[in-house]
Amino acid sequence: MKALYRAGRAAYELDAYDRAHSAYTSVTRIDSDDIDGLRELKRTEARIAEQLTGVNFWAATGPQAHGTKVDHANFLRRTEARQTETHGRGLFAVEAIECGDIVLSEKALAFVPSPAVPESFHLVIPPAATRGTFGTQSNMWTAVIQKNIIEYNSFGYAHDLDLTSFGNAALVTPGMDNKDGSMGLWLHSSAINHSCLYNAEHSFIGDMIIFRATRGIAKDEEITTLYKEVNADYETRDTALPTTGRKTLLQQAKEVLERLPILNATVEPRTVVMMFEDLLAQIQDTYSEEFYRDLPRLGLITLNRYCAFAYSRNDPDKALEHAFAVIAAHGYTLTITGADVELDRTNAMLAPQVVDQLMNVSRTQESKGQMAVVSELRELALEMYIIINGEPSGFETRYGKARERCSTRA
Repeated sequence: MKALYRAGRAAYELDAYDRAHSAYTSVTRIDSDDIDGLRELKRTEARIAEQLTGVNFWAATGPQAHGTKVDHANFLRRTEARQTETHGRGLFAVEAIECGDIVLSEKALAFVPSPAVPESFHLVIPPAATRGTFGTQSNMWTAVIQKNIIEYNSFGYAHDLDLTSFGNAALVTPGMDNKDGSMGLWLHSSAINHSCLYNAEHSFIGDMIIFRATRGIAKDEEITTLYKEVNADYETRDTALPTTGRKTLLQQAKEVLERLPILNATVEPRTVVMMFEDLLAQIQDTYSEEFYRDLPRLGLITLNRYCAFAYSRNDPDKALEHAFAVIAAHGYTLTITGADVELDRTNAMLAPQVVDQLMNVSRTQESKGQMAVVSELRELALEMYIIINGEPSGFETRYGKARERCSTRA
């Protein structure tokens, strides 16, 4: 019975859940009251269910999973890698996926957490390469090599308590600055190509990457994501993308804001806002309707955010106008008609500031007594927050709890 139990533990850690289930079932047949066997059988059945449904308890996992190996199974059945017509391999949906649903969740082949206080600098230069890797990249390179050694030489390997521990054990304590320099390698997800008009957003929980649909995805549609954040300047995006060895589906137009004024601290705030609005009008004119109709206009995001904040205390209507402008600049079309809220995401780029502005719009609507609209906007904001963050923890801390109302005022 002990041999079966150990075989089940080994199979579980190798993600061979069917073999683990068979071993634990045999354990419980020998002793139906074995506590360890029953516990591990239940845990294995939960992983098998996750492989089929992708339903995981992210709220319970996320906050504690910084820099850890999470105890969840891969959920890959909705996607498969195929050849594209124009840009090599890609990942495609094998079934329709609704907005906000999990596209895939995958545990890392190799995962290197960031040390709390780096004590050494590692540099690896492979003999056949012309350049080296350093830091967590070199540690991950070593981890991948170790995995291959284990795979092809199953007779033994160097023991490391962190790497061989069972269950949901933390690998390392995160640094005090909360900057996670962890690095991982995800094989299935690596087939996903970049698009500036992407349809899936990724987030991380421990060593697991989660992709959620930012809009409805049709069967056989290619899954794409954004490699750099929406607000990254053009030079950063243009420099970083080629180094990844991946191809871009849509080249963003280069916006050079050389006329941005240097503002003196003594200038009146109202004057500064007026200068921002004047500059916004000039930037807006550079976006041709012929080419940018219903597309994101990234050059309008930051200044509209500043203006929305500046007007938030003394001019709610102007604040609302700029909040809508921020949302529109990301490619969304938000329409509020009476108590109905509609959001067109066809060519949208999801970002945290969209969630912020949806909540700002909801607060303005709340001040007007439009509680039905407030509820819908909050639901949209929460959905987007989960897509970006992977799970809902922290939403109420950032935006507060929903207020209950017995009736809706006109």
